[in-house]
Amino acid sequence: MGRRPINPLNAYNQIAWIYDPLSRYFLGKQFIRSKYSYLERIRTGQTVLILGGGTGENLPEIVRRIGAKGRVYFMDASTVMIRRAKRRFQGGVPVNIQFIHSADFSQLSTINPDVILTQYFLDVLSDKKLEILFDQLAEVGDKHTEWIFVDFYNIPAKRWLIRILIGLFNIVVDHPRRDLPDYAYFFDRWGWKEKETCSIMDGFIQAKVFRRF
Repeated sequence: MGRRPINPLNAYNQIAWIYDPLSRYFLGKQFIRSKYSYLERIRTGQTVLILGGGTGENLPEIVRRIGAKGRVYFMDASTVMIRRAKRRFQGGVPVNIQFIHSADFSQLSTINPDVILTQYFLDVLSDKKLEILFDQLAEVGDKHTEWIFVDFYNIPAKRWLIRILIGLFNIVVDHPRRDLPDYAYFFDRWGWKEKETCSIMDGFIQAKVFRRF
């Protein structure tokens, strides 16, 4: 009898406590720095939609950039990840952050973001789930909405590390993939044009800015 699939809601609770140390161990300081890529594009008063925000490593910086008149919607499927993200604010969570504990992208329909942020998130979604996400995001924002994207790429020198990371997540959280997505296919198909890009760790990590065309 096969293993019962893990419910995606709260699947990452069991690794939330070790997620940051594990990332630093395998990927080093460049992984942490990558999460600040292109955040300078976020401006005062903007609405930022963060998908798969995890432990909120860069959340205080984003809140600082949008100021009191901006707003953040922070979606994650793990209650423990959200709890850790809230702990980033010693003086209490700012009132202009709304945390969304969900894996249901239909809940995004009422949000009108200026900036969409996905960092190491698309790589945990099946192709079917990616299609649902891109379909939903096609209905929000406008032609000025920017998508800041950071994720892993399957370069030859790091294939061993990709296999280790995917294998680990397959075991612990019933990770739905055995490979990395074809990111370009999804962005192109849903009309997102790459405006800027930077390479980290010799291309193993890439950060990009997209805008609709």
